[in-house]
Amino acid sequence: MKHFDYPQLPEELQRGLNDYCKFWEQGLKKRANAVIREIMKYYDTLSEDVHKEFITIVCTEICDNHVELFQDYSLPYEVSIRLGQELFPFVNQGALPQARWHCELFGDLDETVSIYQKNKDDFKTARILMLRLIYLLSFGAHHFPEYSCLENVSELDEAEELGKEILKKHDIDVELQQEFRYYIKLHRLFHSWNGEGDFALLCRRNGLEFNEIAAYYYK
Repeated sequence: MKHFDYPQLPEELQRGLNDYCKFWEQGLKKRANAVIREIMKYYDTLSEDVHKEFITIVCTEICDNHVELFQDYSLPYEVSIRLGQELFPFVNQGALPQARWHCELFGDLDETVSIYQKNKDDFKTARILMLRLIYLLSFGAHHFPEYSCLENVSELDEAEELGKEILKKHDIDVELQQEFRYYIKLHRLFHSWNGEGDFALLCRRNGLEFNEIAAYYYK
């Protein structure tokens, strides 16, 4: 985990953030939370320019450079609420990079689609949307062959159309391409299946590996 060492930020702010990280790593979570509350109160007294610099550093490092500023990339609550408040005004405009940062850190699928529609040429936004689509399809299939968790076939159609558009416009990682195509084919097989026979066998006959997840029901 990288500690804060950025000359653009006040030393007191960085010292407090580093103390938080140190205590959190040591398992002293109550002490860490007390430190972050106090240092972010101090943050609130700083100028708008410092706020912008802080937001830019944290989001660039975590979202764009994949630097672990906080343990497991998990934002402290006191930091996350301030980032969310600062970034949200950019969402409706689709202004980059702030809207994309908000989308990656806090957004859902609908927000991601909205930002993508305004920034179709932005690779990073497109990749985030591809990850969201794969999550949707994965979640939708996790009760196969009993039932689908997608609301209807049109939801699948929209996901497939968006995903294909992204793959046509952008050089998405091969692993993500394969995962997306796997889930699309799996869902299509499920919807073509009449519910009779072995669904896993049907998948294998069509070149797909499928292992049913055991479901447990409690009275």
